[in-house]
Amino acid sequence: MPLHPMIVFLAAWLASFLGTLPFGPVNLSVVDTTIRQSFRAGLWFSAAAAIVEIGQSFVALHFNHSISAYLDSHIWAKVLTAFVFLGIGLAFMLRRNQAGLPRREWSQNSHFARGLFVALLNPQAIPFWIFVLAYFENSQYMHLSTHHSLQIVLAFFLGVSLGKLGALILFGLLGQAISRRSHLIQGWMNKAVGGILIGIGLLQGLQAAAG
Repeated sequence: MPLHPMIVFLAAWLASFLGTLPFGPVNLSVVDTTIRQSFRAGLWFSAAAAIVEIGQSFVALHFNHSISAYLDSHIWAKVLTAFVFLGIGLAFMLRRNQAGLPRREWSQNSHFARGLFVALLNPQAIPFWIFVLAYFENSQYMHLSTHHSLQIVLAFFLGVSLGKLGALILFGLLGQAISRRSHLIQGWMNKAVGGILIGIGLLQGLQAAAG
């Protein structure tokens, strides 16, 4: 049965939305940006991350199994990932609590650039989309590749991007709600975000050591 663009869009949107919900560096950074700056700043950050997700899903769609095999067979990639998460986590842990201090004004471009940078440093997106595409294929739900029609490919990328953006907007709203309740929570937020990222880094390091 031929693929319909709407079916592809909905499947990609749902996968992207659900895949963004678990805590990670991108959605945690959206919460942190919203608390420290504004919801608009978090929105710019989210938009950049959603654009990066298109590129990462394209890599997974085009190379699929070869990329997955490369990441599994090169321990240095896992080690590098571990150090990246540890570094970002320590930066959050050591950040001073800025509650009560005037906010530093950032331009929209700087928030967008931060979103691009953090999303590009998130190596979990490509294996995630490789898994999603393999699941679609193994379940005989659909088989996707860059060789499909332009409508199908665009529907997939649009679903990926909007699913990511929708989930990140929810995290931005969460950050806004936290910011309205109390600025004192910022110090605990730093420790929570830093602790989670350090945990991810240690997990990546253990996986590299085991491999």
